[in-house]
Amino acid sequence: MTRSINCKNEKCNQYLNIEEIMRYGHPEGMGFKVACEACKQVNIFSTSELETHIEKTQDKIYQPSHYNQGIETISFIEQTIKDYPPEQAYLVGNTLKYLSRAPHKGSKEEDLKKARNYLNRAIEGEWFKEVKK
Repeated sequence: MTRSINCKNEKCNQYLNIEEIMRYGHPEGMGFKVACEACKQVNIFSTSELETHIEKTQDKIYQPSHYNQGIETISFIEQTIKDYPPEQAYLVGNTLKYLSRAPHKGSKEEDLKKARNYLNRAIEGEWFKEVKK
């Protein structure tokens, strides 16, 4: 996985690769100096700034807040689906995923509809078909 950090020039939207900064950047005191290829601005990043950014990125990937509301969703799903046959376990797992994240990410209604769709497929064997009014 490539980890990146924004160029410090507010007008530039270029991302700089953290591993390359740490490997090839010019050591500058307790950090690294690197020029942005897009805007040519020289950026100086402290080692702790880069490490903190890596930790925050890992938290977003491995423990996003919308999947951790007192109990980590993946743990709950794994515990719940273990007694289902594999083809149904996948569908029930996705149902639980969408139910747990609905109030915390994006559109609540959209995630609830996705949950209903997966649950319908687990029960009826087909995707939910909404009746148009």
